[in-house]
Amino acid sequence: MSEKEILKNLIDNPKYPNVSEWVYEVEAFLDEIQENNEEAWILIDGIKQQGTAFQHCENLVALLRQLYKKKYDKIATPPITKRNQIFVAMMFSAETDFTYEEVYKPVIQSLNYVAMRIDEKQFNGSIIGEITSEITNSIALIADLTGNRGGVLS
Repeated sequence: MSEKEILKNLIDNPKYPNVSEWVYEVEAFLDEIQENNEEAWILIDGIKQQGTAFQHCENLVALLRQLYKKKYDKIATPPITKRNQIFVAMMFSAETDFTYEEVYKPVIQSLNYVAMRIDEKQFNGSIIGEITSEITNSIALIADLTGNRGGVLS
């Protein structure tokens, strides 16, 4: 039986006739794969000491589910190629234009990055989609909340 199948079985069948049999199997499995989750070991010790009277078996099952997802339910995402830019999200106005041009942009450029504010780019389509794309492709984000602009927080 593969490691994946063993873990899935431990998750799906936590209630053997005797919970202590199950917890020893969990302990052996985690030891074998060298999983060092401190919370799991605390729960295992509690179950071993108190058996079915221990109320946190479901917590150990939840930790096993997290481990399963971390190890086996990974969704392949395409690699993100970060551009050499820092995205600046801010309100567009005369007062903030000055801050952008005289403060943010020079500092960003002094760090050898390009400042990107969405109103400087020509594009077709959704502004939200374009902002999301530019943020994703940026190495960092500056969110200027001047003017209590909720859209910058989104």
